[in-house]
Amino acid sequence: MSGNGSSSLLLSWLAVACLLACSACGGASAAGNAGQQSDGQKQTVLQPSEGKAARELPSSDRAAMKELSLPAEGQTDKIDLAEINGKLLRHVEDLKEKHSVQVLAFGTGKDHMMMTVRRYGDVDKPIAVQELKEVRQSLYEYAGGPFPIELSVRACCESTADVAGTIRKVESDRVLVVDASRTNGNTKDPVAVWITLSEDGKVVRGGDRPETVSFESLTVGMRVQAWSTGLTLQSYPGQSSVVKIEIVGE
Repeated sequence: MSGNGSSSLLLSWLAVACLLACSACGGASAAGNAGQQSDGQKQTVLQPSEGKAARELPSSDRAAMKELSLPAEGQTDKIDLAEINGKLLRHVEDLKEKHSVQVLAFGTGKDHMMMTVRRYGDVDKPIAVQELKEVRQSLYEYAGGPFPIELSVRACCESTADVAGTIRKVESDRVLVVDASRTNGNTKDPVAVWITLSEDGKVVRGGDRPETVSFESLTVGMRVQAWSTGLTLQSYPGQSSVVKIEIVGE
């Protein structure tokens, strides 16, 4: 991906991931809204309430999103991408049930559709090229025929963790992770993020023999690292829905 297409996909991805993080991070509602880019590109935008903004991910995480990609193929003659966009929106849950993938973002470029997905369920398991081709075939069926679409995968847990630090507070469905070695922007405050586990997420205890443990096993003082579903809401502390939390020290 390059140029405007890459920018549009990243913006769509951040917006949809914002919905996922927002719904998991405690009570903020979200509404669907069709956005229009100045260059004529359209995207499905799901924006969080309360004016919270999405913070762009580190370059290492954006690279993971592009790790596996099927380029757009086919002709756009007599194809209404906006209509296809609407049809695909109705089948997001179908993709999850049929292919064990969750849609993080999708939208339209000037001449093709763009979609980014992640593995749903076994979050550590890579998505193979053949699986991605099967996802594309299902998208063709939902749309009523072939259309040009670029499919990308955001892999979990292979890049640097999005959140790392020490647990300072524990609540029923979230923990506050503080990294005292880093400051929040230009302030003197340490980096701090409330993290909530996604519905298919997992907590593991690291070491020579990693084991899966319950979210309730997390306690104040533990050192952890976590991989998010896509972004951190730009409040203080931040808020993030994560697919994996690894306990690295106690």
